[in-house]
Amino acid sequence: MRTHDRSASRWNRLADSAIFSWYRQSPRALARFGLLALVVGFAFGGILDWFPIATDLSFWYSGIGLAGACLLLGLTVYGFYTSLGGQSPFGRVSLEGLSRSAQERGITCFLI
Repeated sequence: MRTHDRSASRWNRLADSAIFSWYRQSPRALARFGLLALVVGFAFGGILDWFPIATDLSFWYSGIGLAGACLLLGLTVYGFYTSLGGQSPFGRVSLEGLSRSAQERGITCFLI
């Protein structure tokens, strides 16, 4: 006769409660951040669920996990780039501007 594994049921209850709280917080996220943010969050959660991400790259399934991670990274960079609307990500930074502002504050700056 097999005994019931209590630790497995405890982990199942923990996972169920985490999933329940995720779906329970969805209306708050919808009201606070909007529909697009909610859909993107669910899409990222689905991708993380679908692709098995491994910490050991010698596992046979680590390649597809890296593909999923690269997909998420690419979507994140694309979203960041499009949100800038053509502006430079770092603003207008130049060495001459840094040199002038440093001289105004009395800091000696040597440019090569």
